[in-house]
Amino acid sequence: MVRNMTQGRECRQLLLFALPMMGAQLLQVAYSIADAVIVGNFVSAQALGAVSVPGPILWIASSMASGMGAGTNIMIAQYFGAGRHDDIRSSVISSVWLGGTAGLTATLLCTLSAPLLLQGFLQTPPEMLSDATIYLTIYSIGFFFQMLYHIFYGITRALGDSQAALLFLLIAAILNVVLDLFFVAGLGMGVAGAALASAVSQAGSALAALIYLLRKFPKLRPSSQDWKPRREKLALVLRLSGPVTLQMTLQAAGFLLLQRLVNSFGPASIEGFAAMGKTEELIHIPVNCMSSALASFVGQNVGAGQIKRARKGCRAALIMTLGAALVLGAGMFIFSRHILGFYNITADALLRGTEHLNVMCILLPVFSVQQIINGALQGAGDVQVPVISSFTDLVLRLAGAKLLSLTALSFRSIYLSSPPAWIIACLISVIRYRQGTWTERRLIESDKETVRFSRRR
Repeated sequence: MVRNMTQGRECRQLLLFALPMMGAQLLQVAYSIADAVIVGNFVSAQALGAVSVPGPILWIASSMASGMGAGTNIMIAQYFGAGRHDDIRSSVISSVWLGGTAGLTATLLCTLSAPLLLQGFLQTPPEMLSDATIYLTIYSIGFFFQMLYHIFYGITRALGDSQAALLFLLIAAILNVVLDLFFVAGLGMGVAGAALASAVSQAGSALAALIYLLRKFPKLRPSSQDWKPRREKLALVLRLSGPVTLQMTLQAAGFLLLQRLVNSFGPASIEGFAAMGKTEELIHIPVNCMSSALASFVGQNVGAGQIKRARKGCRAALIMTLGAALVLGAGMFIFSRHILGFYNITADALLRGTEHLNVMCILLPVFSVQQIINGALQGAGDVQVPVISSFTDLVLRLAGAKLLSLTALSFRSIYLSSPPAWIIACLISVIRYRQGTWTERRLIESDKETVRFSRRR
């Protein structure tokens, strides 16, 4: 369904929009965790560490896809809020062309450079190198489908339909778990089976998203004249998605360097970091989804010229997210050791993973404020400052971790560098929001006469 977020109670609109997204992301994290649990229990803890080593590389590709989807979302949300529905279809076609090209490029680059990245740059331990290379090479096949899925997801969110993602990822989650068990536990394919299950699942979610869009939004179906992308739309989506993609890619690149530092502390740190990272994704679900919901909310309302309502939506999102952060952070802190034990890690690996996760739980409110404010800025089209905020976080974390690693703190440098970096990055975003310049970032003007754009009933 299409949701017009320029009307109704802000809190209710945001919550109803964000809840299906939370369910969808929970499914996404669940099948990611299923990978880790199945590999850790049916193969070995060492194999779990091996499949985590390429994680930052996979995150870079995922960040590119998320950034393209976010740029598409901002553009179409503002066209929708402004009543410029005649521009929506051409924007969709241009975004799909751009995303498909980027997805193919990412697939080719990662497939060809997997051994060089893992051995030469990440300095993967010899006992994990073979499994890590196999996993990255096979997983990379899914990048093309991942890019298309995020484009389709950005379109549905822009039109106020957040429930669709629940369907897309339900298909992917079921496929992934079934195929994981079949390939890994049944056929004994090891990490290759886990990677293949993920790639097939990504293709399934992209196909489900395409079918949904064409059936539920028939006005998006291109005619024979619409297949050619429009230059001005390509330029606009690049202008919007470029900084967002850069922001997400910088974060992922930071974790690539961080993973290299983690690898230098040996298998125990790699295994603990892998289990912690999978679990941390769970507690980030509410804030990530509320930030995405707020971006669509602000995009529609800024497009409609309703700045005061956009501000109210941001305040409502902050209140709800901080409440969730306090509850989830406290619960995860108390049970962190027991939760990480599900990954079949023990002794030193469990200790390192638990300490790291506890620090992340304490910092969750700071992270939540930063993400919500960045969502509001991005929705308004003010996409540069979130990049600066993320870059500051990246530099401070990496520099702090490297310096602290030279002291007696050793492996603890990985997570003790986070508090000052997150706090300073959060302050940058908050200061920009309070300046109010984002309210002047409206990309387009409203049509005098609003044209109804809805799915065929």
